[in-house]
Formats: sequence, structure tokens, C-alpha cells
Amino acid sequence: MSSLWQVCVLSDVDRPEKVCRATKRIMVQVEELWAQLVRVHEEAEELFRLQPDSRRIWRNYFENHLLRDQDTRVFIALENKQVLGFLVARIEPPTPLFAGSYHGFLSDTYVRPEYRRQGIMQALYKAAADWLAGQGIHELQLDVYNRNHAAWQYWEKQGFRPLKTRMILVNPEPDAASELE
Repeated sequence: MSSLWQVCVLSDVDRPEKVCRATKRIMVQVEELWAQLVRVHEEAEELFRLQPDSRRIWRNYFENHLLRDQDTRVFIALENKQVLGFLVARIEPPTPLFAGSYHGFLSDTYVRPEYRRQGIMQALYKAAADWLAGQGIHELQLDVYNRNHAAWQYWEKQGFRPLKTRMILVNPEPDAASELE
């Protein structure tokens, strides 16, 4: 299947990779895709409700950190100046208590629903994995919410396996803790 879209690193600073300049139009589209991603999480779990100024906070983080940090890359799939999807990859240090190494962390992955199943996420993932491997990073991690079954299936097909599960209890009953003793 032939595609007209391309994957590149979104940046407003010079990078050695193929860069798509972070124009206002493109940045607005990435922000809207991020908002769509968050809506998916909000629908699945009420704890993901956003604060009223969350978009402003995210925009500031996006423009002043994600696009400029040397250990972070924002990969986008672009076709005719339209952002079809994005993926954020960053290099993270090991947890100080454990004998580990630096690893890549993939976050904020999203493809517009009408462009899914066309290889876009696969291309974004490959670009991120290639960049990380070029930095000497050979361990990748990511978070997947339990209710996001499509994401679980996709990442398991890529070879990822569950590492841990974060559990949550909201408004616990005061007597519940004593029952556990």
C-alpha cells in the first residue's frame, strides 16, 4: 500500500533527524490530537478528568519542554500539512534503587481514528525505536491503561509485556484498612 504521509521529528530547534518545523498550525493540530487522546481516557476512567486550564498547561509543556529537550522527540505523521498521529519518545534514567540502565519511554501515542490501520502507528513507533537505538537505548517502556484493549493488543503484538500494575482505591471506607490487618 502506497501512502503519501511521512514521519518526522517535530521541533523548533535544530536536530540531526529529519525535522518538520513546529509551525503554529502543526502545533495546534498536535494539541487537538492530544485533547482527543485525553477524551478517550476520560471516557474510560473518571479519574482522568482534566482541570479547566489543562490545555494551557499542556501547551506550555509541549512548546517549552517536549520540543526542546535533547532527550525527547515528538514524532508526527504528516500528510499535506495535516497531522495524522503523534508519539512522544524520551530517554529516562534508571530507577536509583534498581540495577538498571537508561531506557526509552513512549508516551502520548495517538492516531486519528479515520487513519488507523494504515501503518501510521507502526511507522511512528519504528522511528522512535530507531532514534532510541541510535542513542544506545535498547529497552523500551510505556504505560497502557487497563481499559484500553486496542492499545494492549497493539503493544503486545510489538513484543511488549506487562511489567507492573498500578492499583487505585478512591474514597476508601475507614474500616477497610483495619479489615486487611
